[in-house]
Amino acid sequence: MTTFRVPPSLAGRLRLRLRHGLGFAAGAYREAVGAAAEYAVARAAAQIVGAEVPSTRRRVRALRRHWIPCLETALACVDLAWSDASTRTP
Repeated sequence: MTTFRVPPSLAGRLRLRLRHGLGFAAGAYREAVGAAAEYAVARAAAQIVGAEVPSTRRRVRALRRHWIPCLETALACVDLAWSDASTRTP
């Protein structure tokens, strides 16, 4: 079996390149993990908001169909009573 010896100067340069490559890969991995975490958070938030849309639509419909007309009627009654009271006062 033949052995190959790397000269010390070349071995040092190879180690430096390997460290630089690992550092680059670690940085890229760190960025990818960060982007994946941000995506997961955004997707979860979108799902939560999306799940609330139907119930919010029902609430708005109830306000428009029931509560707003009832409150407008009550306001009209109060306005009428107020105007009657103000015209009766000498």
